Amino acid sequence: MKTFNFKTKMFLALGATVVLGSAVVATAVTLSTTKKSDTKILLNNFSLNASDSAKSNLASSYATVNSTTNVQVSNNYWTDELIFKRLASDEELQTKDFILKDANGTFLNYFKDKYIIDFSSFANDLEGELYLKVSLREIASTTSSPKVVDHVFKVSGFKKVTFEENKKYLFINSARLNMEGLIPFKNVEELKQKYNSSSNEDKAQLINSFVEFDLSNSAIVNLELSSISFDQNKLKIAPALQLKVNAATQKKLYSTQIFTGEKEYINAKEFEVDLGKYFEIKNTWATQVTLSGATKDLSELTLADIKNSFNKSTLTFSSLKLNHIPDEFKARISESISETDNKYIFKYYVLNSNDLLEYVDEISIDKTALKQNS
Repeated sequence: MKTFNFKTKMFLALGATVVLGSAVVATAVTLSTTKKSDTKILLNNFSLNASDSAKSNLASSYATVNSTTNVQVSNNYWTDELIFKRLASDEELQTKDFILKDANGTFLNYFKDKYIIDFSSFANDLEGELYLKVSLREIASTTSSPKVVDHVFKVSGFKKVTFEENKKYLFINSARLNMEGLIPFKNVEELKQKYNSSSNEDKAQLINSFVEFDLSNSAIVNLELSSISFDQNKLKIAPALQLKVNAATQKKLYSTQIFTGEKEYINAKEFEVDLGKYFEIKNTWATQVTLSGATKDLSELTLADIKNSFNKSTLTFSSLKLNHIPDEFKARISESISETDNKYIFKYYVLNSNDLLEYVDEISIDKTALKQNS
């Protein structure tokens, strides 16, 4: 049986009219309107209570916004829990996980006829806290901007997260190559030299630039704690996984943190990321790739001409042509053009017949090769 530490008096104003009064709004209530409000909303006088049974769980178990596990309640859960379809007895109220009411025993039904009521909930599993945001939006508004009232309720005393109980949520499905991170390097040896000469922090940033991990929602890869090595044309990595937890606060409801502590991580299985294929292409036919005008010489094109010729459907510039791409592949070019003091830089992508990415690189043209604006 779920028990509450308070006696509840049932007062349901089903179909009740909201009382109008002066524009008094508590600090925690946000009142949004295009004109000065003349409505006093009493939502800030309500309080949220949780049963002992509910508090025996992590607050995340009741979070509509849950960044760390697949456990997630819907807006309907809170509607069913906090808004009543009929008068309820004290015994029925005792079975509730949560009750939201004011000191007079008034429930949210008080607002139901004039306001659309929405809920969103957030958890801080480090502190054992649940935050419930209740939003009231005026149904029959005489202005283009209906009155909206938001109030965030906080309940403490929930179970706190432990690493041992939650490490089961730490897993990794794959480690994949992000080719764009390899663009600055000529070959694997150059990449290895960069890695070996870097600080631990820079090593982690380097690996992150060309390796993508498919992780569980609860997992964070700590590359400084991971086992990483190069074996010929492959990167071998056994990622160290740390626990990400919901860490909402009154001001930062969407916040998360890493659960830190001595040895509070696990080493996942080892993955191999193939680097050889990318650099094989880079040092064979990709060395022959050039960029030219499609129907005009580059000297007849301005940068504006090129930009205006971009086709979002085909992901190409109709005014440009990539030369020496093998026939079995097709090329795409990014709309974004970067530049240095004397060059314009284009990023291009090479896809196979199944539209799978085979290669990514950059190609540049001298600014002086283009027609200059008069």
